[in-house]
Amino acid sequence: MTNKMTYAINDSLTNGIRYYITNKVKHTETDDAQGHVWSCQDTTYDEGSSAGTSPSVGLPTTYTTYYYSPS
Repeated sequence: MTNKMTYAINDSLTNGIRYYITNKVKHTETDDAQGHVWSCQDTTYDEGSSAGTSPSVGLPTTYTTYYYSPS
C-alpha cells in the first residue's frame, strides 16, 4: 500500500500585504501495488472567507472522504 499526498499552496493579498499558507494537505489517497485506489480524502481550506477583508488562516472547512468497498 502506498499513501500519496498533494499539498495546497494558498496566497492572498489583503490591504497590500501578501499572506502565504503552505504545507496544507489538499488530497490524500491510498493505492495498492496495482494502482487501485482504496481510499482518498480531499480537504478544502477557508471556504467562505471574504477576499480582500481578512487573510486566510488555513483552517480546514470541508473534508470529503471516499472508500472502496469490494462487493
